[in-house]
Amino acid sequence: MAIKISEEELLYMPHDLLRQLQEYLRERRALTDDDTLPVRLLALENHKSNSWDYDLADVTLSDFSGQNGKHVGVLVEQFDRAYVARKWRVTDKVKEIVQLAAKHGWICLWRYGHPRDEYFMGNREGGTGSPHIGFSRNSSERWLFCLGQEAGPPNVNMITVQRTENENHIREIFETAPLDKDQPLRPGQWKKQMRGGKNLFIHPDDLEMFLMEMKKRKP
Repeated sequence: MAIKISEEELLYMPHDLLRQLQEYLRERRALTDDDTLPVRLLALENHKSNSWDYDLADVTLSDFSGQNGKHVGVLVEQFDRAYVARKWRVTDKVKEIVQLAAKHGWICLWRYGHPRDEYFMGNREGGTGSPHIGFSRNSSERWLFCLGQEAGPPNVNMITVQRTENENHIREIFETAPLDKDQPLRPGQWKKQMRGGKNLFIHPDDLEMFLMEMKKRKP
């Protein structure tokens, strides 16, 4: 009897088990001819360049161009889902942040509902893309930090931290009040977002220290 696996079951599957399933499927599909690949997947490959694979997080990042050949953003492919993060590029700094996050356990670059489903490739807004690359420890946990448009992509001038669950942690970790909105962000300091999600900003140089502290606080 055939066993069907729903999308929801895949989303909540433990990542070790999901990796085993992916490895098995890759081995099986390698036995078939390349012309069995879906047309949509082949079309996607034609828009990718400068691809970077990072096995620890089972993720592939690629610079992604639109139909007109102009750069759109970074294509994030992980756990059989893919989305484009607008304006970002596969730079050394972006790769460094992905490696740093994975090293401390924040390996997921998407979550259920974040980005919203319509932003994933194959859906209505897939070609438009998401404004950010978010990081969490699994696909059902809320994001801890992200590379957002506030950072000034493709540069990383700041890291956006999710406010609701983490402002008290930020205050305790940095032991300072937030900077005024017009003050430049420097290492050892933090700011509040004045609009949008009203999240928090920290300096990229403080990211590893922040992740190490959050591992203690959110084991």
